[in-house]
Amino acid sequence: FFKCYIIILQNDNITLKELNISYNGLIAQDFKSLSKYFNSNPSLKKLDISGNKLGPQDANIIGVTFKKLTNLEELKLNDCGISDESVAQLFNYLNESSIQHLEIDSNNFGMTGPMVVMKKIQVSTKLKYFSYKNMTFQPYFIGMIAKTLNDNPGIERINLMENKIKDDELKQLVNATNNLKNKKIILSKDKVSDNAYDIINGNKNIILQ
Repeated sequence: FFKCYIIILQNDNITLKELNISYNGLIAQDFKSLSKYFNSNPSLKKLDISGNKLGPQDANIIGVTFKKLTNLEELKLNDCGISDESVAQLFNYLNESSIQHLEIDSNNFGMTGPMVVMKKIQVSTKLKYFSYKNMTFQPYFIGMIAKTLNDNPGIERINLMENKIKDDELKQLVNATNNLKNKKIILSKDKVSDNAYDIINGNKNIILQ
């Protein structure tokens, strides 16, 4: 299937707006080929490479590709095995991209990865939706989410479903969004305590699903 994608990308008469190459077992050489041919398809708006394992070398190639795809609005990097070592290379150019919708669910972040990502998102001028489902939470992470919601007017929705949220963490999110408009945080109702509704106390920015 991957060879078919390359043939399509090589064809100057075909304009791609969406490309789903998730769970294709891509390797570094494949990402190099993709990066090369994305130059001829700058109109691509949606890209899903979920399920392909990205090492540091691959992450750097994909990160540079963000700059080439000047119209890219939606990027899905779920279950890509992204580690702390790969995060910096992968999101180095996020601020220079046109990405509005970013998903990085079910990856392998450790202590530093979430901080790197959130610092990039805090100053992103285009990003509106960020999904961080089924991930590891570090003690500082909720505080950075709260800061992002306050500091970045463009962020509209943050999806934290499938993550266990403690009562004190939920209180931070409630306090951060009480006076904000057009900001939504999505949580899993089976991942919060029985006290959740009392803590939320009518805050319409916190959504339990």
